[in-house]
Amino acid sequence: MKIIKRQMDNGIRFDLEGAQELYVELLRKHEELEEELIDIFGTWIEPKDDPNDPFVPKRDNSRYGYIEGAPCVRIEYITFNPSSRVHIYKRLKEKYGWEPDCLY
Repeated sequence: MKIIKRQMDNGIRFDLEGAQELYVELLRKHEELEEELIDIFGTWIEPKDDPNDPFVPKRDNSRYGYIEGAPCVRIEYITFNPSSRVHIYKRLKEKYGWEPDCLY
C-alpha cells in the first residue's frame, strides 16, 4: 500500500528518450518484416468480375482498352498485405497447401 501511495504522490520514472529509440527500432523491424513477407508471398492477379458474367462496355474506352459490346473480365493486381487475414489464409493455402484446424 505504501508503494502505491508513493507512486501516486511522486509518479513513476519513465525513460522517454529510450522509449522513443525503442519505438523507432521496432518500427524499422516491422517494415523489414513486412517487406520480407511481401517478397515471399508477392503479388497476384484476381478477376474483378465473375468470369461467367463478364463486364460488357457500353462504349469504347481506349484508356482501359475496352471495345463497345466486347465482353471482358477486368482484373486487379493485389499485393500481399500481412495485416489481412484473408491474404494470409489465401497465400498459405496456395503456396504450402495449408489447411486450418478450424475456422472461426
